Amino acid sequence: MQRVKKLTILIFSLIFTFTLIFFKYHFNGLDFNEFSIFKLGNLIDLFPLALIFTGLVIKRNYKFDSKETDLLLLGIVLGILFLALSILIKKSTTFEKFYILTYSYNRILELLFLLFAYSANLIVGFYLTLKNADIIKSFKYTLYFGLILLLLALSMNLDLQFKIKSAHPKSKYDVGVILGAAVWHKNRPSPILRARVNKGIELYKNGNIHLIQVTGSNAPGEASEALVAKKLLLAAGIPSRSILFENKTRSTSEQIRFIKKHFGKGKKIAVISDGFHLSRILQICSFFNIKVNGISSEYKLNWRKSIYYALREGVGLILFWAFAV
Repeated sequence: MQRVKKLTILIFSLIFTFTLIFFKYHFNGLDFNEFSIFKLGNLIDLFPLALIFTGLVIKRNYKFDSKETDLLLLGIVLGILFLALSILIKKSTTFEKFYILTYSYNRILELLFLLFAYSANLIVGFYLTLKNADIIKSFKYTLYFGLILLLLALSMNLDLQFKIKSAHPKSKYDVGVILGAAVWHKNRPSPILRARVNKGIELYKNGNIHLIQVTGSNAPGEASEALVAKKLLLAAGIPSRSILFENKTRSTSEQIRFIKKHFGKGKKIAVISDGFHLSRILQICSFFNIKVNGISSEYKLNWRKSIYYALREGVGLILFWAFAV
């Protein structure tokens, strides 16, 4: 019976991992033949399965009593249930009209259930591979793993910011894509959005880009990010024929998916955003297998905002690596 339960744990972990990866690609409009095991996000998804396989097959760790095995099996089942809930929420529009800051309830719930699902598998994996099985240690190792990923994301972000500080765009691009950013009260552009648009204006007037693509949807009661950006461009003298308009995307990954669909073949693309945002953008582009150049706006951060945005982008990058959201 113990062997059957442990085999069930391994099978359920396989089901969880391949379901996660399948829907990660499916919901982003990618064919599974674009999957690569060498992408960091896919390695992160496979890591809990590798731990569980190591504990049950390679180490042949059969020292657990029946109660422990039942708890491990319960953890894996909960992971599958949380994953199923996140998929249902992704396909639902029930809470899309309700927001916390700029995030819909749907998105928040989807991410929470994905984190619960992944963490459940990771905790089981560490429990099976630790020399002295201990649930508290398994939780700690799960947190350590998250901290390692955060440090990696932060170091990549800082490295790119130092590289682009002195970089001046000299190439010519078919299109410059201005990624959406927050719109403030009375449809005023946030300083971040204004800085991105100003960079787009500069590049257009310098002849670096031929067309400007504005992107971004809206929160309830606000004008869309794309519309506010377009008005700024028109006010600066950019002709309307040079402005492409898209106001349906709600996140950076959706905007990169839009770029792949409309400009992915044969176009030279510049993505215009902020220095602290470009690391995540380029990682998302890598996942979608599209080549872009990232160009930073002139937006300046004080030290408090630098810490805030570094942490936010680091967490955002981890979530994208693992779940492509």
